Amino acid sequence: MQKFLGLFLAFLLPTPLLAQKKLSAEEVRQDFVQVQSLLEKYYPGMYFYEYPKDFANRLDFLVPKDSVDLLSTYRRVSALISGVMDQHLSVVPPETNENPKYLPFILKRFDKHFYIQYNQSPDSTIARGSRILKIDSIDILEDYQRFSQLFGADNDNLYSKNYNLERRFSTYYHRWYGSKDSATITIDTSSKTIPFLTAKEALTWTTKRYGQVIRKNLDYKVLDSTLHIAHLDLLSFRGKKKLNEREFKMTLKSRFKQIEKDSIQSLILDMRGNGGGAIVNVKRLLQCVLQEPFQLYDSISVTKNGFKKVFKPYLGITTIAGRAYLNKKNEQGFYRTYYNKGQAHKPNKKHNYKGNLVVLMDGGSYSATTFTIALLKNKERGIFVGTPPGGADWGSFAGLDYTAKLKNSGLKVRIPLMSLIHNTEGKKREDFFVQPDYHIEQSYSDFLERKDTVLGFALKLLQNEGNP
Repeated sequence: MQKFLGLFLAFLLPTPLLAQKKLSAEEVRQDFVQVQSLLEKYYPGMYFYEYPKDFANRLDFLVPKDSVDLLSTYRRVSALISGVMDQHLSVVPPETNENPKYLPFILKRFDKHFYIQYNQSPDSTIARGSRILKIDSIDILEDYQRFSQLFGADNDNLYSKNYNLERRFSTYYHRWYGSKDSATITIDTSSKTIPFLTAKEALTWTTKRYGQVIRKNLDYKVLDSTLHIAHLDLLSFRGKKKLNEREFKMTLKSRFKQIEKDSIQSLILDMRGNGGGAIVNVKRLLQCVLQEPFQLYDSISVTKNGFKKVFKPYLGITTIAGRAYLNKKNEQGFYRTYYNKGQAHKPNKKHNYKGNLVVLMDGGSYSATTFTIALLKNKERGIFVGTPPGGADWGSFAGLDYTAKLKNSGLKVRIPLMSLIHNTEGKKREDFFVQPDYHIEQSYSDFLERKDTVLGFALKLLQNEGNP
């Protein structure tokens, strides 16, 4: 509870917008109680990472003494939910502007200092690598700490927290303070007023200035033609066309066909910043790099009430099919186990990669990506470089979700409905998160020189050792 005491003084800060709607302390408490009821009914991970008394204490602490505006209520509901420690669980922020504007910078943090990694503003005098000290006279580290209350991380994973706070600082700034047109930024030793931009405007400047370094999903490149080393950039497990994920499937197939054609002996699979996507694409990737049958899950389960959201009762056949699929029952709800070898997925016969594999990961590697990393680790397929991924090794509360609207504030809460346990094949590891074989992070000097420390280390590892 101590970590909340100082940070929550920030709720007293004025909010520029959304102040027109006020909620009494009792109305906020009623929404809190509704949140607790919803989570206990539908969310399979309630009290998994914390004790019931911790949630209850946090609820009591966050109830205001007087009436508050909607933005302050959003902060409080977010803090209530972020303490559950699950990144899949979230609050939809209130928005009164159809085309909101954001602080036009992407930041990079080293220790307690923050630097501009990408300048997304029209002002070309702001150099990459400039240090930001304050925004509207508030120390940026103070904002950074406050914003950490707006979202959860699996078992409070600090690598995940830091990754998201660093790269999405502008988004969380908007969610905390509401809409602004500009702010006074203290950069190095001077201050200037910076106009905020829409997401589209910021993207235009990002592409114009940094187009050559923007990563693309499933981008493939040969890094060393002599030693036959290649790099496959996997930014998402979801294609642009989501229907049946056929586009992802075909692109993935073409990449491994090219890998075979190029006689690649060492492949760097880059899953840094990959927040997940469709599980079917996890299966498709593993079929390309594993040489033995594999199972994705140990088990899948839902609560009794969650079952009714996943398999709608008014669609009679759906409920019957749901019970046939989740064919076991306990006090919590319904579940299915995967211990039948006949259910295992088989590796591809064509274009199956058998060479060296190096997997790059970081705190942004989450959900389906953590799923992939955990399964590869269980199969002892690859060398892992970077930092621990954002998700837990055991699995996650994910799959389908249910969005519920709170009675008084109108805020919406997204609740994951399924518990997905990764297949471990009976292997036990002491670490809660998959640990890299080589813990590597970008150095400050490499940041200034635009060098990818992690990728550079992986390439040298393969060049020096050949068969790590």
